Amino acid sequence: MLERQWVATEGGSEGCGVEVQPRRAQGADGIQGLVARQRLASVSVMGGADAVFSSRVVDIGDVGVLLEAADEARHEAICALLGALPTISRPAGVAIRYLIHAPALPRREPDHDLDGYRIWYQNDTLYLAHQTGGQARVDESTGWIGGGGDGAVAAFRATFHLVVTHLLATKDRFVLHAGAVAGADGAYLVFGESGAGKSTLSLAALESGWRVLSDDMVVLRQTGATVQVAGIPRPVAVPHDLRPTSFPPTWPDGRGRVELSPSCLSRDWAPVTGTIAVGHGSSPEGALRALAGHRALQVALRSFASTMHPPLLRRFFPAAAALARRPAWELLHGSDTSGRLDVASRLLTAAETPTATLPNRAGTAASRRRPV
Repeated sequence: MLERQWVATEGGSEGCGVEVQPRRAQGADGIQGLVARQRLASVSVMGGADAVFSSRVVDIGDVGVLLEAADEARHEAICALLGALPTISRPAGVAIRYLIHAPALPRREPDHDLDGYRIWYQNDTLYLAHQTGGQARVDESTGWIGGGGDGAVAAFRATFHLVVTHLLATKDRFVLHAGAVAGADGAYLVFGESGAGKSTLSLAALESGWRVLSDDMVVLRQTGATVQVAGIPRPVAVPHDLRPTSFPPTWPDGRGRVELSPSCLSRDWAPVTGTIAVGHGSSPEGALRALAGHRALQVALRSFASTMHPPLLRRFFPAAAALARRPAWELLHGSDTSGRLDVASRLLTAAETPTATLPNRAGTAASRRRPV
């Protein structure tokens, strides 16, 4: 039997870094065995199995994740978001299958309805529907995504975050809506809603010699008191008016921003030494002030998409509490676009420096000491 596979190539196909080629299926063991089992499982979920156009295994947070696409449009949608992830040879621990047909949803009102999402939980299974038309069903080992019609890219972008968060949390790997920048002593998690300035701080860090793990999506792992972070490499989207110099943009992203290649990101793990919550200030010089531990905890919990599911929240809470015990800052970007990157770089350096003192919005000094 011939089956289309994602095959890593030296150059790769444009925009994906991989090439689709036919390859003969192997036995029932290892990755191919998981492919076969997931395909059989899809029959009961979907009412019929979708064909597999392409499949490969990637590493996300030290977990092998099988990515399958049912047709070329869904293959390209996965490439657009996750094409920078290299293919690995070890077996998959979980799977994400992007199908043409949407999985069935519970026939009752959703448990949660917010920000364009409708969410249901049945025991440990997540169901979700997004306003793009994308729908998903996720258990502890497999996420099935479908629907979206001709908007395959938008539907996958909208559903992937919640799907991968649910899957990896069962493996004690916690995906957060956050960035991460790393200096000499470790990494700072960068929290903020979309548009708050996570990508702006990431660009300032890059142009100041910091390593950037991600500007928007990271994964945590915890061993004892040590919390480490790695990025999920995706294109870095920055406001077009910031005019990056050291890392020229590749293409516009349709949201008034330009995208930088994921090649500018570091792909190693780094110990988390602190957290930064970003926002936009009202003065050209911006502001930096210490963030109380309970507020740092709230910020961390808000960044975890599975907080509405108590079993997964209980898994994540020790890591969130460990983050809250580390130095935490609120960093407000300067209001003047022309100097925003310089201001962000200066404030970031001050947050890393133990003796840093900077005037905050009220004109008093912000230091590493926690607010009382």
